[in-house]
Amino acid sequence: MISRNKWIIVILSVLFSLYLIGQAVSHFFFGFLIWLFLSIPLYLIPLVGAILVLIFIVVYSLKNRQLKRNLFPLVLNLLLIFLLIYQPFSPLLRKAEFSFNLEDRENIVNSIINGEIETTNTRGSLFRIPEEYRSSSLSDGKEVMKMNDKLLFFTSRGVLDNFSGYVYSPNGVEPTDEDVMAKIVKKQRMSKNWYFIACT
Repeated sequence: MISRNKWIIVILSVLFSLYLIGQAVSHFFFGFLIWLFLSIPLYLIPLVGAILVLIFIVVYSLKNRQLKRNLFPLVLNLLLIFLLIYQPFSPLLRKAEFSFNLEDRENIVNSIINGEIETTNTRGSLFRIPEEYRSSSLSDGKEVMKMNDKLLFFTSRGVLDNFSGYVYSPNGVEPTDEDVMAKIVKKQRMSKNWYFIACT
């Protein structure tokens, strides 16, 4: 019995570790391939694993009438499921990633404003991130989009027109649906001239 609980706790520890790695990957590294091959598996594996472990704990506890002995693994498992569903650490990780890359993003903003970076499309709305910043993950697709007087650094270009990112507003005015040509479903002020947005 004790041995079984130890194995359950080891499995839950591995699932917790995968969850934490997945959170770091999804907040600090951008790109469709990273999202598809790292972020999604690092979310689904802990979620499916936690659900299977929960079913095992409940069935085993009811069958053997030993719920009290399995209480710690059960609580640990429910905590993991709560973290996976509600993502309470996302705002903290977003703030950390934003602060970590703020100086580089502001350097790129200044280069775009000063005309040092040329557009990559005919409409003049896309700017390629310079080579010296390519090693860091500043914008999904390595491009910055100009929207009216604002600049958007993508954190996710998303699927089916959903996207998110950091918007630089030169006068500090928050971005609108008209600026991004999409419906903003989430908006968070990061600093005086910066906002995080999620759109659909």
